[in-house]
Amino acid sequence: MRVTSHCANHPSKDAGSRCSTCRKWLCDQCLKRYGPRVYCGRRCQLVGSLKSIPGTTLAALTRPVHAAWAIGVTAGASAILLWSVGLRVAELVEVRQGLAVANRTAEGKVTGRLALDGGSVTIEARGEPGARVLVAVDEQPLQILTLGSDGRAEITDLDLEIGHQTIRLEPLNGTFIDLEVPPQPTKTTTVTPSTLPTAAPTVIVTAAETRTPRRSMTSGVTPDSIAAAIGPTPASAPPVLQLVRDAGPRIAITFDGNASSNRTAELLDLLHLLDLRVTLFVTGQFIEQYPAIIRRAVLAGHEIGNHTYSHPHLTTYAENRQHRLLPGVTRRSFQNSLRQTEQAFRAATGRAMQPLWRAPFGEENRLLRGWALELGYLHVRWSSLQGESLDSRDWIADEHSSLYQSSSTIMERLLGFPELEGGIVLMHLATER
Repeated sequence: MRVTSHCANHPSKDAGSRCSTCRKWLCDQCLKRYGPRVYCGRRCQLVGSLKSIPGTTLAALTRPVHAAWAIGVTAGASAILLWSVGLRVAELVEVRQGLAVANRTAEGKVTGRLALDGGSVTIEARGEPGARVLVAVDEQPLQILTLGSDGRAEITDLDLEIGHQTIRLEPLNGTFIDLEVPPQPTKTTTVTPSTLPTAAPTVIVTAAETRTPRRSMTSGVTPDSIAAAIGPTPASAPPVLQLVRDAGPRIAITFDGNASSNRTAELLDLLHLLDLRVTLFVTGQFIEQYPAIIRRAVLAGHEIGNHTYSHPHLTTYAENRQHRLLPGVTRRSFQNSLRQTEQAFRAATGRAMQPLWRAPFGEENRLLRGWALELGYLHVRWSSLQGESLDSRDWIADEHSSLYQSSSTIMERLLGFPELEGGIVLMHLATER
């Protein structure tokens, strides 16, 4: 079995190889091959080559060496040493320059404009390269853009009621915020920067009036109860459940399951011992591979949500940090994936699934949520608020990863969430922790 982890540079991507020198996990995009070995870059390759020298036999090292060879080896070693020192100096200069750019960005001005082209609205931001800019509509966060090397970034294909909304741009450090905005554009206007509050509010669509049962906060949700709780929902802004406002002193514990059940049977034993009910978002492939696990979970009172059939990437977030549909993802293919999972669940249990779904890797947008809502499915995220998240990160099993956290650190971080009551916690059935 091939051991895999998550890339040290791209945590959302699987990594099947490790650098031969620093042992970091690398995805196919990051690894560099030099001869039979894999490295994360030229520097590690050089260090690895130098480390391999002591492996030479003692006899070979103690043979009489011709003077010309000695001079050549000494000159070569000196050149390599100077080269490595030069690389280190260059790295330090680059880091220092990066810090200087970051400091300038914090004070740098950002300008922007809004253009209408053939019914498509584009918001463009300009400023210091590498700056992060919050785009907000009526003081509600829309998206955070990272300006490219040319100092530009844009959002396209938006539905906005131009003239009825205030568009603002603000440089800041923060995390990606996803928000839906109202209908079709009517005219072109120019956007100028203005000041937002330091802590911009995170927009959350909640099912505030949904009846929540005694143990599992999302149990018993139906398409009718979703409509009653959310009210009329325009096609441009399908709802999403991210925080259960009326939950009281409780949290929702959710587990995502894809290809591996790992120790799910032991988990169900523990949940039974503690008299807890949780939500499992599983793929159709998981259900087909572990029907007995699913039947046991259902009989124990846990709710089962839809995690698509094969856990595919749906948007371009892993490539460009934007939630645009990947080529090939269509309404038909996406809805078929949800239906296949439904059919697998009904075949295994004889029951209908809960009308809840969660996107693989958290990659979703309003179009995908709209397509799912047509089948009666409400999207359930894990809670994210004020730059904090209830993602347990239990999928990071490599202790050498910069994202790895100990169990006590994870618990402390989760308990420190700004609004813990009603929070939705993300965990995984296949974790190797």
